[in-house]
Amino acid sequence: ERGIEIKMSRFVSGGRHLDDAGKQAAESGSGVVVIGGGDGTISGLAKYFAKTGLTVGLLPFGTGNALVRDLDIPV
Repeated sequence: ERGIEIKMSRFVSGGRHLDDAGKQAAESGSGVVVIGGGDGTISGLAKYFAKTGLTVGLLPFGTGNALVRDLDIPV
């Protein structure tokens, strides 16, 4: 309805699958990537998007949420 195209959507539980999803998302040609997860998921994926110019959105779904608290992102 709003002209937004979702190029990729993945649910992963960590490990190699998280790395695969990060690589694919970074190479997808999207301008925006949204990561939903906790500190481990976000920090595990950050390396794929650093220096890419992509806009990264964070959805804090973790229990501790230290990163989003440090960045003042509402939980």
